[in-house]
Amino acid sequence: MIAAVAFILWHGFWRWMVPGIIYLILIAYIFGLIKQSIEYRILALIALGVLFLVPLGSRDSIYNAIYAMWIALPIALLFFIQHTTITIRHWKWSSESFNYAKVLILATLLLSSVAQAMSYTYRDSKNRLEMTAMVEHPLLTGVLTTNERAKVMQELLDELQKYVKPSDVILAYEGISLIYFLTQTRPYLYHAWPLLEHPTSLKKSIEKAELERSILPIVVRAKASTSVRDWPNNFFDNRLKPYESEKMTRQLIEDFLNRHQYVKIWENRFFEILQSKSTTPKPFGT
Repeated sequence: MIAAVAFILWHGFWRWMVPGIIYLILIAYIFGLIKQSIEYRILALIALGVLFLVPLGSRDSIYNAIYAMWIALPIALLFFIQHTTITIRHWKWSSESFNYAKVLILATLLLSSVAQAMSYTYRDSKNRLEMTAMVEHPLLTGVLTTNERAKVMQELLDELQKYVKPSDVILAYEGISLIYFLTQTRPYLYHAWPLLEHPTSLKKSIEKAELERSILPIVVRAKASTSVRDWPNNFFDNRLKPYESEKMTRQLIEDFLNRHQYVKIWENRFFEILQSKSTTPKPFGT
């Protein structure tokens, strides 16, 4: 119970308090509440702009500000590290009070940052001690993940070598745009993440590809969601969710596969490779 409460408090602190404190410090610099040179205030304005713009449009809101702190965080830390004379509404902190506050906030930031770094991995295991395996690929040197994920990825990459080579055009979808990078291939539909496109735009991309590209691509897709931490485990819980925005785009791709008589030529527990029985693209609507 105590551990759960501590985790909630820490998570809330990192998600809301850390960005919030940095926002307040930058605003204080910009409006002269913290005495600094005009150059420093301009830098704070730029940092605040970046910190504000990056999270816009994200469903995670202010939490994504952690990806925009490269300028803002050093400025905030300098505020505590330097013996800055601060005046807020003409009230000056005593040197002793400021030193206590500085030590407390720096220690809290340090501890919460270490805890966050240990537990937060982007769509991978929460337990870094489980991430001991590496996919044997020159572009993934030094990148560790779980044994299960490394295994299914290695199987896929080994198999793809039989069908594609660098600069080929392929179609990879269901959140696996990394495949283009690892195989050094190009997206058949001119977009590395086609399910993010609006159905009208995706339909036009399919029509354009069928007219411009003379060879039908090898298709790679995931059987379940890659947006969760524990894939390829818990397969049932991670099954593809029928988001309303993706229903039509997914159906357009399925229609493309059916129209060109794609069949499954390989699969493992998480990925599939499909190939067309035909060699020449059929125009949309035929």
